[in-house]
Amino acid sequence: MTFTKRNFTLLILVLAVICAGLALTPRWKGEKEHRDAGIIIEYKDVLSLAQKNSQSPEIVFDRLKEAGVSGLIVSETVGKDLSSGSLPLYYGTVAGLPDGLGKDLHEPFGAAALWIPSDITASQWYDSALQVRFPESRRYVKEQGVVYVLPHTLEELLETGVLPDFSGLLFASSAGIPVMYRVAPVAVPDTQNEMALLEGLLDNFSAVIRAVSPSGLFAAGYPDLRPLADVLKEAGIPVAMVEFSRQFGAHQLNWLMYPGLLSLHSVTTEEIISRSISRYTLYERMMRAAKERGVRLLLMRPSAIEATDDPLAAFEKEIQRLSQGLRGQKIAVQWPDPFSSWNMSLFGAIACSLVFLLMIARLGDRFQILEMTTVSFIQTAAFIVIGLFLGVGVWKILFIARIVAAFTAGLLASEASLIALEEWKKPLKGLVGGFLVALVGGLAIAALFSYPVYMLRLRTFSGVKLTLFLPLLIVLLHDLRRRVHPESLKDVIFRPPLWGELMLIGGLLAAAAIVLLRSGNAQFVPGWEVTMRDMLERFLIARPRNKELFAGYPALLLWYYFRRSLLWERYREIFRLVATLAFSSLVNSFCHFHTPLYFILWREFNGWWTGIILGTLMLLVFHYILCPFWKRWRGVIMD
Repeated sequence: MTFTKRNFTLLILVLAVICAGLALTPRWKGEKEHRDAGIIIEYKDVLSLAQKNSQSPEIVFDRLKEAGVSGLIVSETVGKDLSSGSLPLYYGTVAGLPDGLGKDLHEPFGAAALWIPSDITASQWYDSALQVRFPESRRYVKEQGVVYVLPHTLEELLETGVLPDFSGLLFASSAGIPVMYRVAPVAVPDTQNEMALLEGLLDNFSAVIRAVSPSGLFAAGYPDLRPLADVLKEAGIPVAMVEFSRQFGAHQLNWLMYPGLLSLHSVTTEEIISRSISRYTLYERMMRAAKERGVRLLLMRPSAIEATDDPLAAFEKEIQRLSQGLRGQKIAVQWPDPFSSWNMSLFGAIACSLVFLLMIARLGDRFQILEMTTVSFIQTAAFIVIGLFLGVGVWKILFIARIVAAFTAGLLASEASLIALEEWKKPLKGLVGGFLVALVGGLAIAALFSYPVYMLRLRTFSGVKLTLFLPLLIVLLHDLRRRVHPESLKDVIFRPPLWGELMLIGGLLAAAAIVLLRSGNAQFVPGWEVTMRDMLERFLIARPRNKELFAGYPALLLWYYFRRSLLWERYREIFRLVATLAFSSLVNSFCHFHTPLYFILWREFNGWWTGIILGTLMLLVFHYILCPFWKRWRGVIMD
């Protein structure tokens, strides 16, 4: 019994799909069960809006909660916050204590002091917290309250934690709203006291504190985040993992807390001002974070730069719009729970290994290193057995898994491109065949890394750049070796270069540099492209990637046209190389393991059919407008 090359390829791809499907089941189930996102706001913004609108914080929050707010952020205050009056306490030097309270304390007038009036809300909470946070402080009980002289200077406490905002915690408790508590940085000698304070908070406010996130330039306890992680694990509280955070210690804490993590997206006021981000663009960013990256918490802040007569109504309308947009995407607006944990699947490793070996065999046949006209049953069985053994190695050793996956992605994009390009006599067969092979291989790669460590981006895939570069190189070498291009590599090297070739090579190198530079770097995307992306998202929901829509698939159709018409024999290689971008981008989409799987499939289908439509329109313009114009102009020149 023998298999043709086509049947052998189909058999291996079917086996890979079956294994990938089994491996992807936990991810698919997890994404379906956790298809939710919470909209959260800061308690201090509630107070600010209440003051601006002359309403009580309770009324303000009820309106925002009705609009779609799912939770509050309550922060531990640092010295800078207390100095600006964020809590109804006195914070300053002993010399500045009100009513002459510092005169009979016999303390240095420059020492840091806190005065807690007995008539304020939560005075007992603040008093107890200070005894835990600063056990070495001197405590003086007065008729009107309590004075604390702290064992630190004001400068030492400027950016480090002093007191929790108990007014915010009590407010959340009365409203029955989940809280993300932000624990402030702390000096290393104070770590133990800070952890004791946090442990007490999590115990006393266990009904409302549902997540914790470190604030400031470095996480509390840095460089050793184990005490913080131990407290949170003991209380069963996840960490809110801020996207693109540069905070020292954040990555270490995320690893220590895995899988108790909730991704969070926020845009700071400084970023809004520096990048001129409009409120509509902010809405688009929040929507994109939830639907494309599976972000679970979305932090919204009122506008600090856009004037309005009714800031509460404007913010309420923004919350309502975001909430409705999320629900329109079938994303439940509620406080989320973390993923459960599972590990790399053996089936996923086998699927990726089979695709990896198949791509090597197919490309070896194309370069006449192997011969695959027919494949015997024994050869097929041996191939599958080797794939199984390699799959076990991939499953057991992460380094092997990363190497195999990276080269699988690059070789897969190359083979899918060549499958599509060689069917110039039957374009539809090439468009479908190349797309399906890349789709199956992409699922196999996704199956390998579809577990929370990669879905939460604690580890990242390192093969993206290779996937963009390797297909260009392989297709070019293939075309020169197999004389798809009219000259061989030796002919091209030893003859004088043509100006047209130099221009094409320069343009191709410039385009490749731009693609590599922009990959993963949003700051290099111009404003007009952002606007176009937003428009495509509004119409298609799952926006196609530009490399597929505007370059890859149109170039593939142009190659079909020029090959069938026997035009531009020397220069049409450029269209073959550009066509590889469609399949490189398709494969790379499956390497974004944080993106929900259904969204990847939807996006790639949209990229395929929209790219074909755009390419067809370009062909019509070229055939019916540019060609007649060129012939007429050339005729005039010849005359």
